[in-house]
Amino acid sequence: MGIHSEFVSRLHAAPQRGVFAVTGGGGELLGELLSVGGASNTVLDARVPYAATALSELLGATPEQACSAETACAMAMAAYQHAIALDDSRRADLFGFGLTASLATTRIKRGAHRVHLALQTAGSTFHWHLSLERDARDRAGEEALLCVLALRCLGEGLTLPAKLDLDLTPHETVERQHIDAPTAWQEVLAGSLEATPVQGPDERPEVMFPGAFNPLHSGHLGMARLAEALAGKAVSFEICLNSVDKPPLNYLALERRATQFDASMSVWFSNRPTFLEKARTFPGVQFIVGIDTLVRIGDPHYYGDDVARRNDALHELADLGCSFLVFGRAADDGFTTLADCDLPEVLVALCQEVSQADFRDDASSSAIRIETDLPRPG
Repeated sequence: MGIHSEFVSRLHAAPQRGVFAVTGGGGELLGELLSVGGASNTVLDARVPYAATALSELLGATPEQACSAETACAMAMAAYQHAIALDDSRRADLFGFGLTASLATTRIKRGAHRVHLALQTAGSTFHWHLSLERDARDRAGEEALLCVLALRCLGEGLTLPAKLDLDLTPHETVERQHIDAPTAWQEVLAGSLEATPVQGPDERPEVMFPGAFNPLHSGHLGMARLAEALAGKAVSFEICLNSVDKPPLNYLALERRATQFDASMSVWFSNRPTFLEKARTFPGVQFIVGIDTLVRIGDPHYYGDDVARRNDALHELADLGCSFLVFGRAADDGFTTLADCDLPEVLVALCQEVSQADFRDDASSSAIRIETDLPRPG
């Protein structure tokens, strides 16, 4: 039995089971796992979302880059959630493994050959990255190296020591990130806790600013300051693990986003993706939103294209005593305000608008990410 097969046999004998998602490479890894007896003890499912549409379907949203730390971690989280759907009786032993690679191919590539790998469990997120030296190997050689690296990562993340040598050049180094999440974060991910304070005062929020904050910028901070002045109450920032139209967040991403805020600021994590769910968890709260978010709240598309269901949700928001502080947003043809939008009357009645004269900041998280192009795990 070869050294790879010996490790895979030990992996199959371990209690952990999971779902694998690989794209751009990783075929040899799946072959290695499936070629050794007992694979059904480890592999609940394997996904190979090579097409861009397939990857978007797996993640629940279109990633900004196919081969990145963010995408690998999102793949691992999506795989982990799928593992729970397949075998919830053994949640403590479940994992999701994500791998996205950009390897040698028949067409010319401008970027570096690289691979990002991630492992998600109930309590931890791991991320590994390796940039491959150009022309050091052919495609088969890169796949072989990737297989060994992936097995080593599985061994590390699942605490199964793997004595597998990586044949790296002097210019190649595996970079690693890892976090063991606090219990409350784990409970939010598991759904046993709807929301938890992360830092700052832990009183129930009265004014809440939901967002991705990827990254936090001057516009967010300015909106919060004005909201506090208008309401006379502190603002709590809320980051949802599974926001609508976005890939699920992992613990590394949550940690990175929370540490952007000053320690005195109130920050919460939740698993409440829709505003109705947030309102049920935080009745009476005033939400800070941009006009684009408000338009989505009033869009029947987010209610299964059912206008009656949309209307019922908006009426329940009103019954729960919730309201919206609405900020306009720059658009190609000017600046969008409430007057420019066709919204249900019941929703408009819940809104207090901040005029462009009182506040305007055109900073954009997506533009900042493009400009900085920094690697990030989620």
